Amino acid sequence: CNNFDDSTSDRFIRDTVFNSKYFYHMIHEDYSPEISIVYNDTLFKGAEWFRCSGRFMYPQAPDYFKHMMVLDIPGKLWKGCKIENKINDKLKNFRLEYAKPNKWGYIYFYAKVPRHMKNGDIIKLFVWNFPKTELFIDDLCLELYP
Repeated sequence: CNNFDDSTSDRFIRDTVFNSKYFYHMIHEDYSPEISIVYNDTLFKGAEWFRCSGRFMYPQAPDYFKHMMVLDIPGKLWKGCKIENKINDKLKNFRLEYAKPNKWGYIYFYAKVPRHMKNGDIIKLFVWNFPKTELFIDDLCLELYP
């Protein structure tokens, strides 16, 4: 996981609510800092699913083009999830294009671990800033499930 609790870059902003936490401020760059792990049969111990997650906030309503949280295993798997696909606070008000400005939202998706994985394959999780607009990111995480 990357909780972006760092203060050495101008892209890491202090959370004024918790006063000690930081988050990543994405503006014009194409990609966020990535989580990168190397596949290893022994460490994965038969895991069948990746769980990709993060918390995101827009300072203003998103435009037509959307940011994506991306899981990439070059040559084997590419899965993306639009970050704006949030479920409203009330389940009966499900909307695929729900994104409230200045409100943190938690997004996650699952992807099956490809059967043809080999030791040494690189697994990456990052945010693609396709629209080149502002987004705040926190707690980007890549997990394994049996």
